[in-house]
Amino acid sequence: MDFVLVVSGGFLAVLDRKISFLCDSLDHIALIFHTRGGFVPIKLKILQYDTDIYNIESEMMAAHGVTATQIDPNNWADISADSPEIILLVSRTALTLLPCLKQLRGICPECKIIVGTECCTSLVLACLQLGVTGILCSQPAPAQLAEVIRLVLSGEYYLDNDIAQILAIRQIKKMLEPFTALSSREFDVFCMLAEGDSLQAIGEQLGISRKTVSNCQALLKLKLAVESRKEMLDFAKCHGLISHKKV
Repeated sequence: MDFVLVVSGGFLAVLDRKISFLCDSLDHIALIFHTRGGFVPIKLKILQYDTDIYNIESEMMAAHGVTATQIDPNNWADISADSPEIILLVSRTALTLLPCLKQLRGICPECKIIVGTECCTSLVLACLQLGVTGILCSQPAPAQLAEVIRLVLSGEYYLDNDIAQILAIRQIKKMLEPFTALSSREFDVFCMLAEGDSLQAIGEQLGISRKTVSNCQALLKLKLAVESRKEMLDFAKCHGLISHKKV
């Protein structure tokens, strides 16, 4: 594990441990202590389509052992040339996010990917299906982001607490009334309809036709006694199936 200590002023103790120095100003030194061989910063590439969502300061990330570099979203085809260890992809919409993920998987198949997006469960599940192992629904502090990066690089998954809770609740609720009357597919379609996904988008994600989704929607209205998308949304909210961040 890496340990970070920030020292200000002119005093520096001599420690019986290998030390790497990372300076971002004359009076500010970040000391990175390592329990194994020399210090190599983690290389993070940031591909941000919605620039108003995250404001990541490279100096703050450097203090936590992460070299963060912004990539032009209009010119990133050669991203693999720099051999990034991990990519942070930020976008609100599936229209931009999912095609970009598919391209990244083709260009950098071994690279770990963290996605920063809105707290939409269906979109999160689509990202996970494409090999994403980190999901952020809001910008974390630099120290927390560095921890998430290390967790993902170690082979673990990280999900924003809010989205993880919604996914857990859904697994429980689908086994309880009134949802026991629904098949697994019907339950998934219901949740996606409640979140506002189009019939076409639902069909593409679940691998079924738009007509099948439409038929499923008709059955859901009968089984759950709801008449409209608005009633579906209210019903889902009542049962804790929709994130408050999404709503």
